[in-house]
Amino acid sequence: MTSKSLYTKLRSILVCPLCHGSLQPDAADQALICRDCHRHYPRSGHAWLMLDPQHPLLAMYAHGGPSLPPRSWKSRLRGLLPPPEERLWTRRSRRAIVRALQQADPDHPHHVVLNLGAGLERVFEQAFASYHSLIRFGLPHTGHVDVIADARQLPFRDASVDLLLSSSVLEHVQHPEQAVAEIARVLKPGGRTYSEIPFLRAYHMAPHDYQRYTISGIEALFSRHGLLCEEKGICSGPFTAWALLIRDTVFHLTPTRLLKMAGRALLSWLVQPIKYGDMLCEDAPWAYHLACNFYYVGRKRK
Repeated sequence: MTSKSLYTKLRSILVCPLCHGSLQPDAADQALICRDCHRHYPRSGHAWLMLDPQHPLLAMYAHGGPSLPPRSWKSRLRGLLPPPEERLWTRRSRRAIVRALQQADPDHPHHVVLNLGAGLERVFEQAFASYHSLIRFGLPHTGHVDVIADARQLPFRDASVDLLLSSSVLEHVQHPEQAVAEIARVLKPGGRTYSEIPFLRAYHMAPHDYQRYTISGIEALFSRHGLLCEEKGICSGPFTAWALLIRDTVFHLTPTRLLKMAGRALLSWLVQPIKYGDMLCEDAPWAYHLACNFYYVGRKRK
């Protein structure tokens, strides 16, 4: 699908995130104007900036997003020795991602698939690689998005989305009930969501890290908003949890910034073999009590 076709698909589902009114472009096609409440939503680079005018992050994204630190010898060193993939995904979770994408078919002209977040993890990059019209949105720190939007105020039409994917996002949403209610609102009847949420992880992206969920807690969260669980399971297991907790414990106990950075890089590789223990226990009942992340596939009632 061409970028023009993707633009047409995106414009067909965009609405005002506050009143859900329809939008019209200004004369220069550099802003969208709500026909009902007359709020303006400008472009920010290649993305539409669909945030409440009172949103605390509006000014930052209006000026290009989070500022990147100047490139230093430390960043060059990280570029020469990139860390391994942080989490190990189970076979079941990988199959669930592929199956959800195949069922929704992002490249179908009448289907809409959304990815909440930039999807920088390698497993998602690989799964998305063969599709050309998947729409990315969120409040990114890095990576490309088509729409800058808050998960609690989605700028998409009611019942317009076939599949919405999110990975390690809902723990960073201060009011996850609002976000899940919005996911349920925008899904078509029969539409699905694939979500990954951590259970045993260190506090991260401080101070915007608000909750953890058991697998039953995830199902209850989505069930409260009318979604039926089709599949759930371990996304990253207990050995991944242990490996990351070892790395993060040493990181926080290390006294200086330089040693922290060097120790984290070294430990990321030293603990990597531990994670492969998850391949031996992804179906074990005890693993659900100590898993790093869970995944959930829910379907909206028809």
